[in-house]
Amino acid sequence: PWEQFSSFTQMLDSMVAFLIVLSGVMSYFVLFNLINTYLNKKKRELTIMRVNGYTTKETRRYAAIEAVITTVLGIAVGVAVGAVAVQRIILSIESVFLHFVRDNDYIAWAEGAVITAAFAYILNAIAFRKVKRLKLTDAAG
Repeated sequence: PWEQFSSFTQMLDSMVAFLIVLSGVMSYFVLFNLINTYLNKKKRELTIMRVNGYTTKETRRYAAIEAVITTVLGIAVGVAVGAVAVQRIILSIESVFLHFVRDNDYIAWAEGAVITAAFAYILNAIAFRKVKRLKLTDAAG
């Protein structure tokens, strides 16, 4: 029984590690694409702000407000949906001989939220460097 348990948990650990890496790569591409699409959509507005005397920092702050609100809402919805999904997943993979702890792990939720926020902050910081390179011709079209 111990060998089966050890083998099963090693397999689960490997699957979880793979899924974490996969979700990180997917979220990088999705989030970076969304940020760039948002900036391209707002390019004219941001350029006009720069022409009217707003500093790069003020322009970035204006553009980042929506990204921050979206990130906070995404984290909140993700934690709520994840809490329900995890319970269902645990119940579906449990067997008669193997049971998992079903208590909510609020520290893990907080760690996940912090990691997500840091990831979003880094991607936003990289993408929002475009604001500094806006040209007057960007306001034309």
